[in-house]
Amino acid sequence: MPVRRDVAPEQLDPTFLNHLRRLGISGVKQYRQWCVGQGFSPGINKHHTLREAEVEALRAKSAKSAERQREELRHPITTLLAIASGKLHRNGVHHSVFRGFHSCVRNTNRRRKDRTVRDPPLKEKVLVALLERLAKLRVRFLDKSCLTKRDDLETRQRLETLVRISQYHRNWVRPLQDWRPRSRSARRQFTSLIRHLFDRYGDVPAFMDSAWLSSEAQSVQHRQWYVQLGAGKNLRHCDLPISYTKRMAHWFHHCPDGQTISQAIRFGQVMGLGGDDRTALAINGTRLADNFEYDEFWVTFIRWLIAHPMLDRSHVGPIVDYIHFQRFVPEYVMVRDQRPEVDQQGDVREPNFSMKGRTPETLLRQVNRWHGRLRSSNAVQVCSWTPSYIQPFSLREGVEVNADTSAKFKRWTIRELLSSASLVAEGRQLSHCVASYARSCASGHSSIWTMEMENHAGLSKLLTIEVHLRSRTIVQIRGKRNRLPTQQEVGIIQRWAAEASLKITAYGVVGH
Repeated sequence: MPVRRDVAPEQLDPTFLNHLRRLGISGVKQYRQWCVGQGFSPGINKHHTLREAEVEALRAKSAKSAERQREELRHPITTLLAIASGKLHRNGVHHSVFRGFHSCVRNTNRRRKDRTVRDPPLKEKVLVALLERLAKLRVRFLDKSCLTKRDDLETRQRLETLVRISQYHRNWVRPLQDWRPRSRSARRQFTSLIRHLFDRYGDVPAFMDSAWLSSEAQSVQHRQWYVQLGAGKNLRHCDLPISYTKRMAHWFHHCPDGQTISQAIRFGQVMGLGGDDRTALAINGTRLADNFEYDEFWVTFIRWLIAHPMLDRSHVGPIVDYIHFQRFVPEYVMVRDQRPEVDQQGDVREPNFSMKGRTPETLLRQVNRWHGRLRSSNAVQVCSWTPSYIQPFSLREGVEVNADTSAKFKRWTIRELLSSASLVAEGRQLSHCVASYARSCASGHSSIWTMEMENHAGLSKLLTIEVHLRSRTIVQIRGKRNRLPTQQEVGIIQRWAAEASLKITAYGVVGH
């Protein structure tokens, strides 16, 4: 039988293209699938009355879905209990918040082939009992006003956290029945619930609460640390990624607010080795904040940094990038084969790179020369990557109408850089080493963004921004020659972070 081929967009009738837009469908293939699912003919050449019938069917379905969403929100606890007990199928859930909760419940006990550390299995009766207790207490974070917020990210996190709390029910240090909300704040109520169930002595650091809100793979390990600390176990006896001393464990518990759990681990290490908070926070603004590979070598770097307290901490980020690039990043060379050109991994540049005998002056000269080579080299222009799920940003100030008003006109934009060539161009214009982040971006670890401002004088680049994708955190902001952002620029970035649901580390804003 002949194979049916989709018609090219330029061959489609304009009235049919308009019909696709009304249905919210992007292509012919999706249209045919939608028609079969709704009981319509999959053909594309139809009378306008049939097309109007399809539009009416879509409107009726949308209206029915909206009504069911309102019904779910009128009785949120009933909906949550039906999902938790398995009585409500996914097709019967319409509101986005409840659909996310349904996916979390159903996927929790799904078998995975990997051997990574996992949370305990979920017992549905425990989750049902937890929801019933919270409903009886009329907690604020499960009432209609919280569930209908325009930004439902926090609500989704809380519902998913209730699932994780139920998974660890064997580690509860107090009975659930003894908990009472003592505040009208939804956030404080939720924190109080976690502390009641898992923190026996009340000495688990506040930043550890984020372990329950996160769905990242590394957060499973963080939750197990929380359970162990809450039961009174010493941090040094937990399965930490690096070796820890008693002094390091002390400083871990005194890590400043705004740091992640991984950053707190690094903060405690630096302080325990004899560093100060400026040095520790400077290191937490680099790739070392959540990467503990090759720690034996990086400890020698930290000790070197502590031994040179007069070195301006604004240089820590570029120095770390340079050392990482020289000692751990393999060279990639273009190899010609019978097939198209491919890049092949070679050896690292300086596998025996050591901090012994190095002075800050000579190291900074090497960093500056490296920046120059990156700006002029084509060796890193070998890859590109797909966009992240983070939305870009645009802000317009003033109106460009005439010569009098155009002087006050400004357009701020923040957009993602999606190739190593664009990173090289960024580094050349701003005279820094962002080109070295190509492999981190290609692997999905980091996302690099450029902040630009357009006015009557033209377009100018201002800042380069690094976002840690797993934690959705802005970890580094740099301008030309690694300058720090101005207060106005920080304000723009904070507006973008609020719209895109990003976090900003305390050191990510003030710089190194």
